[in-house]
Amino acid sequence: MMIQPQIQPAFLEWYEDARNRFLVPVEIQRTDQTLDLILPTVTQAISATLVGPDIQVSVELDGHHWDIIRAFETALDEVRDGYACGLCPKENRKVYPTPERFWINHLFEPFLAWVNSDLAIAVAIGFWGDLETGTWAKLMTGEQADAATPRVLLPLWKG
Repeated sequence: MMIQPQIQPAFLEWYEDARNRFLVPVEIQRTDQTLDLILPTVTQAISATLVGPDIQVSVELDGHHWDIIRAFETALDEVRDGYACGLCPKENRKVYPTPERFWINHLFEPFLAWVNSDLAIAVAIGFWGDLETGTWAKLMTGEQADAATPRVLLPLWKG
């Protein structure tokens, strides 16, 4: 899948202004098709990637893809007054003047909000299921981790 060429520069420009707002450090590694959003203080089981018009947060266990724990999905549609998300109901769609404003408000800022809320307060990640029948994972707060009975419970933070 080829990344939309303008989205990478738009993310990089937004990130330069937003990087100090992240409560969890994020580093960027650029490939031909993606921007890998490295979370250096978080277990390597979690990875985030800007691929195509979406940001996916995935988890692996023992070298196997286990789950996508968060997906920020968009579909850029050009409409009469600008750009809107083709995945949103038409009656609720907000229109942005440029693709960059659309991505900032509809993709990049929601990712930042997730990092600063869900990820920042989690202490562990729980893994359920098996490769034969299905797998899933969940970020967990301390209270949730104490009460949970996942197949595997990994500390979220390195060190």
